[in-house]
Amino acid sequence: MIKTPPTTELYCTHQLYLSVTGVGPSVGVSTGCLDFGLIELGAEAEASFTVSNDNPIAIVFELQDPIMQEKGRFVFLPPSARLGAGESVEVTVYRQAVELDDSPAFFELIVRGGDTLAIETHATIQAPSLFLEGAVVDFGVVPEGAWVEQDVVVSNPSAFDVFYVVELVVVPPCINIIAPPPGVVRAGYQSIHIPIRCAFEFHPGEGKKEALVVIKNTRTRQELLVELRCEKVQQLCAAIDLIPVPKAAKGPGSMAYTPPVLSCNLPPPPTMEIARFLEALLWNLLEQSVMDEDARCSESKVTDVSELNEIERQPAVLRSYCPPVLLKSCLPDKEPVWSELLALRSAIRAVAMVPTRWRPCGIR
Repeated sequence: MIKTPPTTELYCTHQLYLSVTGVGPSVGVSTGCLDFGLIELGAEAEASFTVSNDNPIAIVFELQDPIMQEKGRFVFLPPSARLGAGESVEVTVYRQAVELDDSPAFFELIVRGGDTLAIETHATIQAPSLFLEGAVVDFGVVPEGAWVEQDVVVSNPSAFDVFYVVELVVVPPCINIIAPPPGVVRAGYQSIHIPIRCAFEFHPGEGKKEALVVIKNTRTRQELLVELRCEKVQQLCAAIDLIPVPKAAKGPGSMAYTPPVLSCNLPPPPTMEIARFLEALLWNLLEQSVMDEDARCSESKVTDVSELNEIERQPAVLRSYCPPVLLKSCLPDKEPVWSELLALRSAIRAVAMVPTRWRPCGIR
């Protein structure tokens, strides 16, 4: 008989500690920075990048702007997407130029149940605006009624061409203004001159002598007010000198004359059209016959020209008829003092014998 040693029951406790690090899904992006370049204030620019899923499982991601504001800086297309294992998608980002800011901006790509990526963006936002170098244009001492010209000086510091129009705002009755046509100030151009023409009338008293115009930026709501004024309106006076023209002789040639010594020769007399000459001739004959008491007749009597010539009449003054003559002299612009000599003379260039029957008291 074999004897076994007695068994002893041993009791012990073992503790197992497990440490597990969980890693959520992530995605890959084609770039970590988007450059939108130059954007006009109020406009937008776009840029694209690619999102890839390198995980063995499907993931869902979304895009958002971490700064919540009334007018969003970014618009994403698509704003969220689901990618299967190994799939990718192209995302287009629209940068909204809602404020003037050149500092970098970020938006977030959030993987649901996983990682969050920050994408950096760069953009230069500018407003196409004009800079006015002087809000008051003083024309100084100006002649009354004369057109004078001064320039409004503007600059365009932005990178965009600025189109403008000039409109009248306040114009008193004593000021006339010729506004310049619409124009454009190219990007980056400095000290561009916009001419404005004004004519000031003398206005005694304390009335308003300033005008107000506005330069409107057609790309934005920018309006630049410009005041137009003058220091003094100098009244002009005109002096008319009558220069007598001596006659050369008396008698049949009494109409001949010797012109005075002038700086230049008188121009040749103008010619008259045959129709106007006949009209003037008939009016002269009519007036001469009406003035002659011996040539009067009843309404029913018809008189020929030959009969009138046979009647002996006393010499009468012939009041010649001619169309009204208008002498007009225009003062040149920018010349406050100007003298000019105008001469009016009459001449008979030709005598036309016209066979006609003239009836002063009745016409058949």
